[in-house]
Amino acid sequence: MNDKSPAPAEPIPDRDGLLCLLSDYIDRSKMPYGITLHTHGLLVSGTLISAIEFFEDIAAKTSAAFAKALDREAEEGLFDVLAQITKAPDQEPTDDDKLHTVKNARYLHLKNVQIMVPGQAPVPTNPTVWRVRISEVSGFTMGTFEVAR
Repeated sequence: MNDKSPAPAEPIPDRDGLLCLLSDYIDRSKMPYGITLHTHGLLVSGTLISAIEFFEDIAAKTSAAFAKALDREAEEGLFDVLAQITKAPDQEPTDDDKLHTVKNARYLHLKNVQIMVPGQAPVPTNPTVWRVRISEVSGFTMGTFEVAR
């Protein structure tokens, strides 16, 4: 007798429907939007960007970082791999397109992120991109926080 039974399916984490809609809208329109998120006790403020813009930024920064260490051929190979991640479809998504559907929205992508820690200056202060699982966000407000310096 075989006692091997399939492992139970992992529960799908709760995701805020409005954040899923917002993520999908930003991905489709490529129109940035200010937002402040509450996640794991921190406030994270920045500008929502499309997944494509996020990966383009990562590709550019990664390519630049490795450019000094890699020979030209390796650098071009790395850039080609990273460019594959950022390719946008040339047409509107279809019903079968699993990448751009509200029900499949899993992440928010932000730029110019500032993380607010009580009693300290926001970090980081340099421009950076940031990715967070929608299921990890416990609250949000539209618009970014400005900290007086």
